[in-house]
Amino acid sequence: MPRLGFSTYVLLARHQLLGAYRAFSERSNAAIRVILAVMALYFGYTLTVGGWRFGQIVFYILEIAQPTQLVNDYLFASAFSLFSLRFLFGKSPRFRATPYLHLPIHRKRLVRYFQVSSLASLHNLYPLLFIVSYWLNEVRRINPVPLGSWLWLGGVLCILLMSTWLNGWLRAVLSNQARLFALIVIAAWLVIGVDQVLGTFVINDLSRSTFNALLTGDLTTMAVLVGLTVGAWLVSSRRLLRSLRHSESAPGGRGKVYRDITLLQELGPVGQLVVLEIKMLWRNRRPRHNLLLSTIFSTLYVIALLLTPGLGDTIIVQSVVGLFASGGFALNYGQLMFAWESSFLDGLLARDISASTIIRAKYLILQLSCVAFFALSLPIFAILRPELILLHIAFTVYNAGITSLLMMVLALTNRRRVELWRSGSFFNYEGFSFLHWLWILPVAVPPVALIALLPQVQAQAAILIALLGLFGLLLTPILVEILADRFNRNRYAMLSGFRTR
Repeated sequence: MPRLGFSTYVLLARHQLLGAYRAFSERSNAAIRVILAVMALYFGYTLTVGGWRFGQIVFYILEIAQPTQLVNDYLFASAFSLFSLRFLFGKSPRFRATPYLHLPIHRKRLVRYFQVSSLASLHNLYPLLFIVSYWLNEVRRINPVPLGSWLWLGGVLCILLMSTWLNGWLRAVLSNQARLFALIVIAAWLVIGVDQVLGTFVINDLSRSTFNALLTGDLTTMAVLVGLTVGAWLVSSRRLLRSLRHSESAPGGRGKVYRDITLLQELGPVGQLVVLEIKMLWRNRRPRHNLLLSTIFSTLYVIALLLTPGLGDTIIVQSVVGLFASGGFALNYGQLMFAWESSFLDGLLARDISASTIIRAKYLILQLSCVAFFALSLPIFAILRPELILLHIAFTVYNAGITSLLMMVLALTNRRRVELWRSGSFFNYEGFSFLHWLWILPVAVPPVALIALLPQVQAQAAILIALLGLFGLLLTPILVEILADRFNRNRYAMLSGFRTR
């Protein structure tokens, strides 16, 4: 394989920029592009000004004269939150590198390039806008040790670098070792949860001691952070290189499901379709990962929100907890309810199966998932926040009656093919469109509005939310026929889109 020089990296960068520009310009109209650009500039401006004025804001609100001590306390916790957001909305370097594997470029060079280019993202830019402006106006200006202020900034940069590269490593773990991924996530959330419940705040203490040491010019602490950053680069690069050497191909699945679900089989064609979907989900990588991540969000994510002091009492958070605790699977999996079958939907529709039967089976899957996830998350509410059990029950009924309906309506708009064998699950946005991101509004607005209108009478708000869901459940037979008619009118356009790779 020829050894290509620095010009190769330049060509890769130019191609990546051109591809990003084309994707942005072709997939959205002018109005959406203007809105996105304005929003990006607004957030950037807000973070820059917020960082510059953060010291004054903290003094006026909390009457703290030394805001850097407060920042130092929460830098590690903030880094973990940003890590979670990056994992949710970022993209693995592997997806960007795969299209170049056929070129005469050594894969180690591809790994180095995409490891570095992954740093150029909004997940790094936005935190830097806040941190650098805060550092200029607060840390560098006030800190008596000039070297210490630079080390403090270097420590923050190390955290951002580690966050970027460890995200790539964790995504690779999710792709190839789902059980190990689950154990890592569970262990991380357990450490944070125990720390919060016991009130030890070890993470805050470690963050404070680390960055306070940097402010005093402690080179040993900086050397440790640099070493951890280099370690993150090495482990993520090795994992990325290994995944590129064994490039993605459609696996044979997890084999035959030997035990049929007899109770569902007895429901006739509807039950058989439900069993078929369950087998498809379990045998294929992406929907199986979707199930795993939905379970994590309905348990660990809910635990984190309920354990955060004061956060669990806000209207928005209570709505998020209610929606995800019982509706996590319906919200995630239901968005692509027909796209999951995009590779074989032609064959399914060629059989003597009515549209009503297909819709009823999918509707039943989403509604049963709400009941199953309710049972899964009920002990969390019983132990941590028993006063929210009524709200949890209300949201379960709402998710079964309204959220499931709205997810079915959204699924009928799918025109993009989904490859079941690809990794990434919830964080692989193949098959998604801009509408999928906006659809959370009609789902979340009704319960949020009811809780906001009745902030002091939570029981009445829960009853109204449950009644709204119950109304949707009672109308299920009628709604199934309406959705079936819509499916009959849309299916040729859906099939045409699904055939396009």
